[in-house]
Amino acid sequence: MQKISRDSLNLGLIFTAAVLFVTLIGMPAVFDETAMIFLTAESALTLNQVMLIGIALGAGYAAARKQTGADPAALALNGAVAGGVTGLALAVFTALAAQVDLRGVFVNVSPELLNVLSFGEPGVAGLLILLVGGVALGALGALLTRLPARVQSVGVVTLFITLLVGLLQSNINSLINPADALIVTLWVGAGYLAAGRYGNSSIGRYIGALADDRAGGMRAPALRGLLAGLLAGLIVALVLLAGGSAGLEASLLVKGLWVDQSTLAGLILILVTGGIGGLAGMLLSVSPATVHNMGLAFITLLLVLGVVYAERKLSIVGALIVGALIVALQLLGRTTSRAADARHAALAAPQRRRVGILNVIVGVLILLIVPQISNLYITSVLDQVGLYILMGLGLNIVVGYAGLLDLGYVAFFAIGAYATGVMTTPNLVTCPPPGDNVIVMTQANADAGYLEDSYRALSRESVGVVVDTPAVYAANVIRRTTIVPFDSLDAAMAALDAGDIAAVVGQQPELASYLAAGSLVTSEPFRPNRTTWEPPRFTETQRAAWCGPILPFWAAWPLSGLIAGIAGVLLGIPVLRMRGDYLAIVTLGFGEIIRIVTLSDTFADYLGGAQGVTEIPSPVIDLTALSGISDAFKQPIALSSASQVYYLILFSVLLIMFVANRLSHSRLGRSWMAMREDEDVAQAMGINLVNAKLLAFSIGATFSGIGGAVFGSWLHSIFPNSFTLLVSINVLSLIIIGGMGSIPGVVIGAFALIGLPEVLREFSDYRMLAFGALLVVMMLLRPEGLLPARPRKLENHQDQENGTGEAISPPQTVQAAPPVAEAAVEGGN
Repeated sequence: MQKISRDSLNLGLIFTAAVLFVTLIGMPAVFDETAMIFLTAESALTLNQVMLIGIALGAGYAAARKQTGADPAALALNGAVAGGVTGLALAVFTALAAQVDLRGVFVNVSPELLNVLSFGEPGVAGLLILLVGGVALGALGALLTRLPARVQSVGVVTLFITLLVGLLQSNINSLINPADALIVTLWVGAGYLAAGRYGNSSIGRYIGALADDRAGGMRAPALRGLLAGLLAGLIVALVLLAGGSAGLEASLLVKGLWVDQSTLAGLILILVTGGIGGLAGMLLSVSPATVHNMGLAFITLLLVLGVVYAERKLSIVGALIVGALIVALQLLGRTTSRAADARHAALAAPQRRRVGILNVIVGVLILLIVPQISNLYITSVLDQVGLYILMGLGLNIVVGYAGLLDLGYVAFFAIGAYATGVMTTPNLVTCPPPGDNVIVMTQANADAGYLEDSYRALSRESVGVVVDTPAVYAANVIRRTTIVPFDSLDAAMAALDAGDIAAVVGQQPELASYLAAGSLVTSEPFRPNRTTWEPPRFTETQRAAWCGPILPFWAAWPLSGLIAGIAGVLLGIPVLRMRGDYLAIVTLGFGEIIRIVTLSDTFADYLGGAQGVTEIPSPVIDLTALSGISDAFKQPIALSSASQVYYLILFSVLLIMFVANRLSHSRLGRSWMAMREDEDVAQAMGINLVNAKLLAFSIGATFSGIGGAVFGSWLHSIFPNSFTLLVSINVLSLIIIGGMGSIPGVVIGAFALIGLPEVLREFSDYRMLAFGALLVVMMLLRPEGLLPARPRKLENHQDQENGTGEAISPPQTVQAAPPVAEAAVEGGN
């Protein structure tokens, strides 16, 4: 008789608590509205069903993992118990909620929710589905642990990506035509196979002889890839000449290349494009394993998007095709990456560098065409992800490299944004109040109730002066909250001259009777019409003469980064001796100080207060002053749309990634990493901790300030509520999820924590719940992150092998000096 483990019951209760929690907050009812895979024309597998099935499977799988050395029957029994407890609890809750109204306490427990939980089956049938389904799924989840580890890994990845494609199908079903995906795959695949797999064939050796290619060269692979791509392009052209299919004729790629089937230009263009695709396939075949697998993943992504485009609503057949493509990607990636690594290692060092440069160029070209094939919403999401990547790269310097925990990092983002806003828009800094526009009012106006109205009517281009005898008051600063008193009438008169008075009379003739020559004393109150009277306005000519120059974005952009970097140094100076939690608290306070300063009325004249800074101009590319340019560039181009700002963000990201990568491999980067591991040891080894910390804060702040400048110019306005503590938490979390100290990890983390929630806006009420759950799962299953830096990955691997949480140190051995060294020593003596 098989024994039921107590761990199975405990795990069943834990998963029961999870399923009851998500039920009480109403997640099943909301998730049931999202169809993922359509089983028939009218019925579909919903996100709610996937969630409930996943919980039962997970309970059984977790229970079986606790049973070491058990036979399949014991595993199935314990898994069935864990899943059955979860299903039983959900059935009891459903029956209880049907009899007792719980909405007074739990407002989400509605009849619709109970119907969703019972899968639309009323009464006892729905309860049996929950109970029997929990038992069966728990047993199945337990038996899955008997599969080989490789099969489990491939299956989990395939299932997860397939379900994710189903979840995102409404946003990606119009990106790429299946014909385009097949054409690109044909071109690249032909070049890849010709340059790699069939490189040692008789034809491959013959081409190598023709190319006079030496060992380790790239001429022969390039020639084979080019010829294969041309042949693939010829096949596509022949299909079009023969009439083609409706899919080919309707595809965007063919429409762009094949303008007219009867023209020679279309044929040549398709052949040339096929040759370029073949060369890309050749480059993929000689790239290192990481780039090789990324290329295969990109081709697979194109095919998956083509399937979703053709399906429109992902059916079970489409889901199976997507799953098969993902399985093929994982199997091919493992079996072919070693061969690609071997081919890459066989190249000479200069050629390996060329391959790396070409890979970067191809990657950049792919990124450049993304806005052309995606819709506006996807491009906007990519822009937001790019901004978080900019902040993440900067915080990765501070936290990932130097180990300085910064919880107020959003402050530098805000400083960069506000610096750009102040330098590129008319405000008190760039356009202070003029001295030739004066509004004159008497104490009689104040007694009559007009003083407050007139003072409020002051514009940015006027200065109000309130006159009384014997007390004279003046508002010398625009929108100043207090009226500064002059000691005497003479002091007030000294502040104004006849030209000021003449300017007032010239703009407001009705004031002439109230102004005596050389005197500001009036006998009668001036009563302006509240509905029609306007204070004197500053003309454009006067503005141009008075206001200082307003900087264009391209000048304010680097200055914003510089200002943020200086702020980073100012923050770093008082916290040089702080570590860990104390440093986190201080930086958290700094972030809140910056937010409160931007919100304060004290600096409202400069930073806008709660109203923020508006009317920030877009970056403008103006090439009209250059001679010999084409007509397309004779007009200034304002980068205002999401697709235009995308290129600015992309350029910023690539630039900062390059700088961050160079820093990580520099002497300074090694100093940061040594300081991260142990500050005392680093200082004992001669590292200047003061310089290292200040440089980390300054460089990280500069990166964030550059991102803030782009953010302000993209939205054309900035407000204090855009720079809350949650932004800093999000940036820190994406570094943790992606892998601290890893530049690719920052990119993956930004897409996982920022891009995916933005696409799934319909689940915004549960975003923070999923966010927290993801962090918990990551810390338990993969604490080093999704794409960790190599040193951290090795450290974690050693920790797991040791089993005690301490890294295993290699044994220290002392070897005798070789005879040559001994002879050298003797000769020196």
